[in-house]
Amino acid sequence: MVPLTNSENASAQPAPTPEQEKGGYYNDGIVIWETSEDAKVPFQLKFTNTTQVRYLNTLSANDTFTDHLGVVREVHKRNDITVNRSMFVFNVYVFDKRARYDLTVWTSAGAASIVVAGNIGWQFNKALTITGGYTGVPGSRSLVNTFPFFTSTDRTLADNFFRPSFTQGVWANGEPLKGLNYLAFVGNGLNTLNISPTKIDTNLLVSGSVWWEPLGAYGPPSRARNMYDDYFASDKVRIRLGLLSQAREKIVFQISINQVRRTLRSTIRTAC
Repeated sequence: MVPLTNSENASAQPAPTPEQEKGGYYNDGIVIWETSEDAKVPFQLKFTNTTQVRYLNTLSANDTFTDHLGVVREVHKRNDITVNRSMFVFNVYVFDKRARYDLTVWTSAGAASIVVAGNIGWQFNKALTITGGYTGVPGSRSLVNTFPFFTSTDRTLADNFFRPSFTQGVWANGEPLKGLNYLAFVGNGLNTLNISPTKIDTNLLVSGSVWWEPLGAYGPPSRARNMYDDYFASDKVRIRLGLLSQAREKIVFQISINQVRRTLRSTIRTAC
């Protein structure tokens, strides 16, 4: 008999079944730990990270520009490397697979902000999941489960101009019929990331989105299914028909009295 080598012995062993796996593999995220199917207390901890590193070079731009009032202003040029966005997400279910918990740590160099957000929800079935926490207001397509899965470094200019932002709220989503999806949201406002609760009015925001994919899934099956994906190819025709709606709300500006006073003093000195 000829003894098996290490590589042959490893290949001869049966591959572990999903029930035997305890973590250390990828399934739409890095599965850190997962109990077996027959565990008395089902538990799964999954981790994902999305990081964008951006290089900006505007040295070839003009030294000045003229604004809408005819005032000539200096162009602040840039030549730097920036971690534009980094997003850590921990997805958990415990006690019951229908009980969903998310913990998100989100940083943005452009907004100079760090947000720690949590979501908690319950998945009744494929047609209905109710969640409460932080999320994007579904007032444009890029805020319907797409962030931060963009093929480019960020959203398009047109979408970034018209879109709302992020807030706390409660939402329901699901797929009641094959190919028909919805997201209904009630939240605090268009953007309350950097606004204290005392600055938010009593008018809740209502927003929603409905989209139909009659010829099959518009994107690949994963967390990034709704992303702006120019690299996904299919031999079959794909189409998505959608409708977005949003209620009006009072715009809230986070401007303190001290900021106004400093601006007025600076304006008076400049005028003198």
